[in-house]
Amino acid sequence: MGVTKNLTKVFLIGTILLSALSIRAEVTYLISLKGQEFEMGNLLEWSTLQEFNSSFFMVEKSIDGIDFNEIGQVAANGLLEGAKEYHFLDIGANDEKAFYRLKEIETDGSYSFSHTILIKKQWKNNFSIVNINTTEIKDQLNITLQSQKEGNMDLVVLDESGNIFASKQIAIQKGVANIPVEMQSYPEGIYRIGLTLETEREMLVLKKVDSFMNDLAKKDE
Repeated sequence: MGVTKNLTKVFLIGTILLSALSIRAEVTYLISLKGQEFEMGNLLEWSTLQEFNSSFFMVEKSIDGIDFNEIGQVAANGLLEGAKEYHFLDIGANDEKAFYRLKEIETDGSYSFSHTILIKKQWKNNFSIVNINTTEIKDQLNITLQSQKEGNMDLVVLDESGNIFASKQIAIQKGVANIPVEMQSYPEGIYRIGLTLETEREMLVLKKVDSFMNDLAKKDE
């Protein structure tokens, strides 16, 4: 009788553990975390193939590779079967070297870390982007940059496929410059804004959202 009770307990504990394991599943990366330095900062990119109960990605940064601090968050898809791309821009990063990693947080509070990457600074900035109004654009993107020289700057807008969506040339003076990019008529999606002055280039990744639909959603709340 005692043996039967013990076997029953073992079976029940095993069932509970298996159930817990089936609920707890780490994110599956399609492309692991990678980073690239631009004059305006460090661009981090990664993509997932499968997510289960993922809440958000916490982006952590360290100068010495030991002590990491949160510098931002990127909302996760939650439940996903299929590829999903993510981006994060560490604007104005000018450290000689910087370590980055992702802390994937799930809805139950559990988490897992990605591998750590190192980005070493190679560019000497003749100009740098010091501020943008947002990375989710409804109508207009406002870029503020600091230039160490004057010249003609080429601005190009690329869509997700890398096709040129718009381009123009802007006369830049030494000092602070404000550059508006009208995007009200752009379709929703991910865009890359490239700024080039002589041989120096900076790239900005942002998302265009539908202002009309967002305004309707706010009215319904």
